[in-house]
Amino acid sequence: MDRKYLSLIIIPHKKGKQRSYSLSKKAIHITAGVTAFVFVALTLFLIDYFLMNGTRKKYKKLLADYQQQGVTLAQYRESIGSLNAKIHDLEGYAKKLNVMAGFK
Repeated sequence: MDRKYLSLIIIPHKKGKQRSYSLSKKAIHITAGVTAFVFVALTLFLIDYFLMNGTRKKYKKLLADYQQQGVTLAQYRESIGSLNAKIHDLEGYAKKLNVMAGFK
């Protein structure tokens, strides 16, 4: 005959009553299955969490780089504008020198 129950006997070191628990094999299998499922689900959740955390850090870094590039482009636009103004002034100065020298 197949035993359907397992007994767990707890015997204390000092004075006290002996306790005996009887657990069915079906309950043990169900508990083991649920525990395994929860463990696998928790493991997958943690793996996904850490992967998303890495992705989030990458996007934060990319956003910071993008904002820094925007600041750099604004500085380049300012310097291009000032350099164009200097070139315009130098071309006017060169025309005046050419007129004084008699080249034009």
